[in-house]
Amino acid sequence: MKNNKELARECFDHYLEESLHLHARWSAGEQPPDYYLEVGSHEFAVQVGVLEGWPATERPPFWEVQYEAAGSMRAEQEWAERMGSIATERGMRGTYGISFLMSLVAFNDASKQVTENKALQYTQDTQQSGPLPPRPIEVDGVRVARIGKFADRADSAEVVRLSPLDHCERGQRVGEARTVVETGISRAQDALRARPQATTSLPTVLLLVDWWLQGGKGIYQTRIGASPLRDVWHSIFIVEETHKGYFPLEEHERWWTGVAGVSQPPHCRSGGSAGSGPV
Repeated sequence: MKNNKELARECFDHYLEESLHLHARWSAGEQPPDYYLEVGSHEFAVQVGVLEGWPATERPPFWEVQYEAAGSMRAEQEWAERMGSIATERGMRGTYGISFLMSLVAFNDASKQVTENKALQYTQDTQQSGPLPPRPIEVDGVRVARIGKFADRADSAEVVRLSPLDHCERGQRVGEARTVVETGISRAQDALRARPQATTSLPTVLLLVDWWLQGGKGIYQTRIGASPLRDVWHSIFIVEETHKGYFPLEEHERWWTGVAGVSQPPHCRSGGSAGSGPV
């Protein structure tokens, strides 16, 4: 499994090469910064940070779901409990979470079956892995959920717990989104303060590896756009997976596309959208 720094470098390098056709030259930094990057006549320091929320922080066990008054998460909770039972019957084990990007009641039977199959396959494929950043689950090219694996808890080592987490865009956990974003940025900023004096004049790119199961482009655009910490960085790039990432802020994306001589942002930088539900 790649560590966060390797994952971030590989993702951003792939974005520059495949989406913008820019050849990047990387070299190791003094940690901090994590890397130095040359693109044409431009030179940057590169720092890697992480976006993460509970269960990594001290919160209730992540499988404890708080229902709204209308019980809007009840269908998702029942789905996750059934999926956990199926996985356990098949001899799987571990601690997992799934965040639905849309209401499960919008799924028809075929879409629900695809989602179930992909969730179980992910669980099977990651049995021997440690904690992993979230991955999208897509149905007909539409992202419907994000699934991730967390460190096992002592009381869950013998059973798979596939539990739903309410998505932030439903109006839930907005305060937590602010904390996740500002903590990730400020920790990277604190680390960068120790970099050698000779490199402090270089513009710095922040690569944020997205470990937060309830995160997403719309959330990060809003929170990073409102953060006063954004101005510390030349540009901020979100790393979703090895070959999937994006700039949450349009001005950062425009700068890099300008370097590439591209008038419009590339459309292949990430894998789909949760803009509409499967029917």
